[in-house]
Amino acid sequence: MPKKNRHRKKTNKRRGLRRFLPLTFLVTVTLAGAVLVTDISTKENCAQTDARPCYDKQTGKKIIVSEPKGGENAFEACIKNAAPNEHGQFSLKTSKCEEETVAYCYEGKSKVFLRKLDGTCKEQARCPNFNVPDLVTVGNLGSSWNQTYYFPARMRSIIKAKDGSLFVAGEAAEFVESLNSFAWVPKVYKSTDGGKNWTSTKLPFLDAPDPNWSSVREIVEDSQTGTLFAAGTRFWKSTDRGSSWQVIPPMTSILSTRSLFVDRSIFVDVLSVLKDNSLIATTGIITSDLIRSNDGGATWQKILTHPNPIVSLVEANDGSLVFVDGAWEDGYGGVYRYSNGNLQKVFSVYFAYYYNYEIERPLVRGKDGTLYLSMQKTFVKVGYTVKPEDNAVITYRSEDNGLTWKEVGDLPTGMNPRPMVESSDGTTLFATADSTCYGATIYQSTDKAQTWTPVADAGPTSTGYGMLYHILAVTENLGKILNVGDRGEVFSNP
Repeated sequence: MPKKNRHRKKTNKRRGLRRFLPLTFLVTVTLAGAVLVTDISTKENCAQTDARPCYDKQTGKKIIVSEPKGGENAFEACIKNAAPNEHGQFSLKTSKCEEETVAYCYEGKSKVFLRKLDGTCKEQARCPNFNVPDLVTVGNLGSSWNQTYYFPARMRSIIKAKDGSLFVAGEAAEFVESLNSFAWVPKVYKSTDGGKNWTSTKLPFLDAPDPNWSSVREIVEDSQTGTLFAAGTRFWKSTDRGSSWQVIPPMTSILSTRSLFVDRSIFVDVLSVLKDNSLIATTGIITSDLIRSNDGGATWQKILTHPNPIVSLVEANDGSLVFVDGAWEDGYGGVYRYSNGNLQKVFSVYFAYYYNYEIERPLVRGKDGTLYLSMQKTFVKVGYTVKPEDNAVITYRSEDNGLTWKEVGDLPTGMNPRPMVESSDGTTLFATADSTCYGATIYQSTDKAQTWTPVADAGPTSTGYGMLYHILAVTENLGKILNVGDRGEVFSNP
């Protein structure tokens, strides 16, 4: 995804009571009758000392160790605080453990959070023997490898149209003569034989403020008219089944400033056709405007401006809009429900948008109206670097149009959650994720996400790609789960 202007200044909304260490401080810890005295005065934070338990407070990039008793009291008060707060656990590399469990608690709605380290070390995960077949190549989209770009293509969307045709949308690294350089060229690919053979069409893009980068995030179909819509750094429309495309002028006048780039260009992350055949879209990578069109994209109306980027959205059976967002600053995303003009945050998810490249369309609606979500449950923090934790992709289920959610099964060895899709007969749910052991992996569940079983994976060396291939979009076709990502090919389970 483009990374223009996605950082904003962090501010502390409030400063709570602090108990800081004096310049020299000795911690006395009683262990099995023995007394251990540790000097932590020179330590920056609890991750850099072996004294346990240890409490510290983080404000932005500043971490200050607290006096043990005061730290314990502050942490317990935060956990029991009746005001809305966030608390839970994550893993952190410390001087004591390769991965130590850290309990945390945000103070109310502030961006200051307290940490407690008690010396609990995580056992390193081992790779089980999945003994499942490798992903197979269904068809090649014609994007050859080149030395200019690490990946030859980034395919972000795949759909099966009402007439059975398959469409893939994304961008390919190609040499553009008018630019005299390689550039990301937005393209749509079409197959009428189940994905074996593909034809491609370039989307108009040279009028973009920066034609060297163009992106297509979504392709959707109006099943009533057969019209195709694509969106990314532009809105596009095709009325001849993808043979030609026209640019739909963006309605930048209705969008908030922070949902636009500095050059006033748009970036559409989500595009969907609702049950009434209206279009719904989100724009922006710092904040999001949720917009709607009732006339095929000719005009748009803004529904709301959301303070964080919206990364996935579905329409529930009752017409409400359920979406997932992510936060750049404090590491928290959330699941929201918008209905009859009211927006409700249902629950929090951890660091949804930091890995937006990997977390693609984690929401799906089943044919019976059940909503499913796959999300990273915990992350490992090393200094200020955050990465997904192994074996921590969990799924959630809602059977009341997104009002309440139940935590269900986890994806074995799953790391980054990827798209989900339901089989055409509604009996099987498929989820995808990066496996820390086997790369891109497809999982299936026949009990409404309660348990998950791997059915195909990229394998560490089987395809020659391993973790170089990431699934970014999926669709079902004749019982197979077709998937595309950062390769110029279409893959499937055997």
